[in-house]
Amino acid sequence: MSRFIIRLIQNHIDATALIVSAIGRHLTSYTLSIARDLTEAINEPIEASVVLLNFDQFSDEITTDLSRLKHQYKDASIILLVNSTALDSDQEERLIEALDHGVNDCFHLTQSGLLLLGRQVAQQHQSWVQHQDPTILSTTELINRAIINDKSDMAIQFIGADRKIRGWNNAAETFFGIKQKDALGQTVDTLPLSADDLNRLKDIIDQAQTTQIPFFISVMPLEGRRSTPMWVNVHVYPIFSDLCQTSAEALPDVCLVTTPTTNFDNLERSTIQHNQDLQLLQETNRQISSELELQPTLVKAVEQTKYLLDGDNCQIYLLEKDNKTLRPAIVLGPLANPIRAMPLRLDREPISSLVSASRAALWRAFDLGDLSPYPANYYLLAAPLTALKGTIGLIIVSRQYAFTQDDRFFFESLVQQASSAINNARLFEETQRSLKELAILYEASQAISTHWNDQDVLNTLIRHTVQALDVSRGFIISWDKGQNKSYIQAEFINYAKSPLKPPKVSRIVELTERAALITLIDQKRPVFLYLNNPSLDAVEQKEMQRYDCKVRLLLPLVAKGQTVGWVELWETEQDRHFNADEVRLARTLSSQIAVALQNIRYLEQTQRTLEETTALYRVASALTTPQDPQAIISTVLQEFLQALSFRQGSVIVFDYGIKAGIVKAHIHDDLPIRPPQAAQFNQAKMTTTKHRVQEGYQIPLQNNPVYERLMRTNQPVIIDNPKADWLTHPPSFLPDLFIPPVGGWGDEQAFNILIVPIRIREEIIGVLVAENTRHNRNFDQTDISTGQAMADQLGVGLQNVRLYESEYRRREQAETLREVAAVVSSSLNLNEVLERILDQLGRVVQYDSAAIHLIEGNERRVIAGRGFTRLEDHIGLTFPVHIGSENEPGAMAIQTRQPLIFSDISGSSASFRESRHSHIRSWMGIPLIARDKAIGLISIDNSNIDAYTEEDLEMALAFANQVAVTLENARLYEIEVRELERELNIAHEIQETLLPQFIPQIPGLDIAGRIEPARQVGGDFFHFFSTQDEELGVAIGDVSGKGIPAALYMAAGITAIDTQTGPGVTPGELLNKLNAKLYNRLRENRMNIALQIATFVPLPPESENLNEKPDEELARGSLMTAASAGMIAPIGATVNGCTYLPVGGLPVGALPASQYTYQDDMFLLDPFTTIIFTSDGIVEAQNNQGELFGFERLEKTILDIVHTRDAQEIADYIIDAAQTFTGESEQHDDMTVVVVVKK
Repeated sequence: MSRFIIRLIQNHIDATALIVSAIGRHLTSYTLSIARDLTEAINEPIEASVVLLNFDQFSDEITTDLSRLKHQYKDASIILLVNSTALDSDQEERLIEALDHGVNDCFHLTQSGLLLLGRQVAQQHQSWVQHQDPTILSTTELINRAIINDKSDMAIQFIGADRKIRGWNNAAETFFGIKQKDALGQTVDTLPLSADDLNRLKDIIDQAQTTQIPFFISVMPLEGRRSTPMWVNVHVYPIFSDLCQTSAEALPDVCLVTTPTTNFDNLERSTIQHNQDLQLLQETNRQISSELELQPTLVKAVEQTKYLLDGDNCQIYLLEKDNKTLRPAIVLGPLANPIRAMPLRLDREPISSLVSASRAALWRAFDLGDLSPYPANYYLLAAPLTALKGTIGLIIVSRQYAFTQDDRFFFESLVQQASSAINNARLFEETQRSLKELAILYEASQAISTHWNDQDVLNTLIRHTVQALDVSRGFIISWDKGQNKSYIQAEFINYAKSPLKPPKVSRIVELTERAALITLIDQKRPVFLYLNNPSLDAVEQKEMQRYDCKVRLLLPLVAKGQTVGWVELWETEQDRHFNADEVRLARTLSSQIAVALQNIRYLEQTQRTLEETTALYRVASALTTPQDPQAIISTVLQEFLQALSFRQGSVIVFDYGIKAGIVKAHIHDDLPIRPPQAAQFNQAKMTTTKHRVQEGYQIPLQNNPVYERLMRTNQPVIIDNPKADWLTHPPSFLPDLFIPPVGGWGDEQAFNILIVPIRIREEIIGVLVAENTRHNRNFDQTDISTGQAMADQLGVGLQNVRLYESEYRRREQAETLREVAAVVSSSLNLNEVLERILDQLGRVVQYDSAAIHLIEGNERRVIAGRGFTRLEDHIGLTFPVHIGSENEPGAMAIQTRQPLIFSDISGSSASFRESRHSHIRSWMGIPLIARDKAIGLISIDNSNIDAYTEEDLEMALAFANQVAVTLENARLYEIEVRELERELNIAHEIQETLLPQFIPQIPGLDIAGRIEPARQVGGDFFHFFSTQDEELGVAIGDVSGKGIPAALYMAAGITAIDTQTGPGVTPGELLNKLNAKLYNRLRENRMNIALQIATFVPLPPESENLNEKPDEELARGSLMTAASAGMIAPIGATVNGCTYLPVGGLPVGALPASQYTYQDDMFLLDPFTTIIFTSDGIVEAQNNQGELFGFERLEKTILDIVHTRDAQEIADYIIDAAQTFTGESEQHDDMTVVVVVKK
């Protein structure tokens, strides 16, 4: 391998640019080959020294991937590139697995990781160079080695800039009489030469290093160790160890080539000729090396070589990346075309021998074998182009007369100069090409990430591709696998290489009989098509001739292993050949295009699904809105066509009575696009035909082929060709039967037609028809699914309409009954309920007067009425409950529990003959049944005879059933309220008896307490106790629950406090005793007591002399000991602010005493400190807006009043503020405040 090649398996442009930049900091010469994914790298292997593999390229089978990769890249080091430094556990395990199965190293794509990667690749490069030839480190040493191994008859000496002998061949031993081993490493001054020979040698070296140009000395005497001098010709060459070094930087080495001469007559002429040759070589080297780009360098090299050697033809072959093929890169001469068409093989003779010898060779035309492009009379001079001892190409010059040995020597000098220049130009061009490719790929990546318009992305990508490969025209073509059709998605024309108006290309690509395209799709490999290829498929040849295309490059677009389309690049130049670098760049760009095309597909599918879903949603919404059938049918048809992007269609409902399908709705396309076969279509004729589909049009169903297929398969029918014979062909037994065009289902000029069945309970009642009048595309499964979903929704809608029409009145009545029931049941006040029943009854049944009777014992009493002239004459009237001799109508309804209706009741009962009932003619009696018990009657009166129907009776009965339970609940609620009021009065009395009857007077303390009970007693209490003089005990609590149970446990709690209190018993100990005593009873009743206990003990005076102020009490502090069981923390307040004391614990009864212990907290109270104890009824008080009084308002209220240092005034102010905040809102919990002011 003559080049150091890096194989990069990476599909991210930005990361590739970073990697190339990192390697470029350490290497100046290398070849980079990029594979888009692991599959491409394995299927298309190259000879590489290092493989850089992105970690994300692995599949789930890492071991299998690495095994296949190592098999294809046996001698290469594999280095992993990891995108992220933060790997999860699964990724870490996968990375370790890769390192265990053949990966040599891994680097993260960070700044530090890229730096280390560059150093590692540089080390790999150094190892590769040493492996190539560890003994050759420089150009000078390569020359030395060549001279030492030289077996020619020319004496060659190589003298370094330090005047030491570096090279001495066998012929030099003969000329100078000095063995090679004795000469090498010696300085010029120490050589065993005669004085004259040594001086002449020094003069030659001085002249070469001073002038730094080649020169020739003819007929120079050389004494050596001979008796007579030997006459020689000397060629002198200054050699720079660094080919890029300038003459001013350092002295050159000197190479001397000495040949014997005897023809003294030609000496002068020979000297002149050799000097001219040296001058020509110098000028040639200057011209060839002046170019940086490869093509100009090749042109210069060929022109100079052909001219200097008087050649007829001259060409340079460059070795391709397979290291086997030598392809013509530049050809000059009359045989250019046959030479250009004939690449050479490196492994065939005489090329392989030429490369092995690494010397110029003289050939005849027949030496190249039967495939030689040269006539038999041609002579050839050939030499390999080398760089770093590797072959990079071949140069051949030919003419019709023989070359001499001098020509060969001169040619070798030319080749050495050309090799260096061509290699440098090649490296420069590869670098330029890599940078250009990276720039193109970066622009492509930017186009994908920055453009929002999908078409703009494709247009940009194809433009970049056409311009990058400098072709005439390019296309992006998508492939629809389902329809086996392809569509041109984007096109770019390079007008610099194409005519101003190139022929338009059809936007649809039919794949029928397109074998090349099918091969491209199946094999997912690039395809090259040349018009001059005799084996080119006839279809493709015709296509290329039609558009004047000479060469086509087809690149598959593959996304997630599936072909989604391809890129076509067209070239109108006959001799265009795509090289490997161009194909690689095109494939890389194609991978970007594939991603963009796949994204567009996903977006189109998502957009289509969204539109279809939205259409289905709109249809469903329309079906939930009461509409007439025609409106529903029109809505569904419109949404159906819009979802499928069609402009024409119908809804046809079957009438099995007349055996016809009736068009209920039709949308017509006023601007259809006709298929090619309809070019002669007469629109006027079509509009006047009697078979045009329109609303009201009837389609015969009997013997209709489409209808028969629909009913037989129970599946949608697709008419791909509306003019097909089977649509209008009558059955054999009815040969004269006329069937309208397309069977009557649509427009025969449409591209195709979709007919979807509409079903109601598995019965086909019609069809939904979509006609494709705008574009020639087949219906896919999505179209069919959407159409069937729409048809199913339409079937449901039509079924609902049928039910709606028959049940509309009932649903309206039911809705009225629900509203009535909601209004009536919104109150439990009996009087309000009665009034609302009479109000709402008028919405159900029209009446002139009505009354509500409630059963009380053996009779029923009128308790409410409406519409009577004198209502007071009716309220309180009683009627029998049981049927008597008069068969009183109301009693009959109650006893039978069935409603009664009389068309004229005026003479049927004595009660209706009274003057106050004289206006009643029609009457209904509806029993009120609640919880399977008759509780009363609603009597409904009308002054007209026969005013009520059975439907009115049903409505009235439904109304009575709705309000009966509400009426009963209101009556029971009234009884319950009276009982509850009695219970609450008892609870209030208990609570009042338990509260302290007086406030204890403790020196140094001002004490007050106030409780504001809620309507329902909430269980709040406070209590004072004392175990010794000047000690105050305060307890404030809240029993869970309300009413009498809460009051009873309140009493139990206060009693327990009094019985358990004693000298030395702290608040915490007292809570522990209470919890042990009350836990079981509280637990049984699922209750608890929130309780807070505090004691206040005065501290001794601070002054030691108690007689200093005999008339004033000294201000003393107090020690407060507190323990809490679920109450709000007490607040310590001064004029400077409020502080919540850190006291807390679980309520009494929450946990047994064995599992929970209450602790004491002690606080030192300075004079003028106020302690406020509150229940949660203060902070949880709500106003009409639902806002809580809260802790912030409580603190502000305290600060507003604390300066008074009056305990009672503070307690009253807090409760008053809370009540003012709540306003007219009902108080739901007790409000309790206890205040202790330290004086």
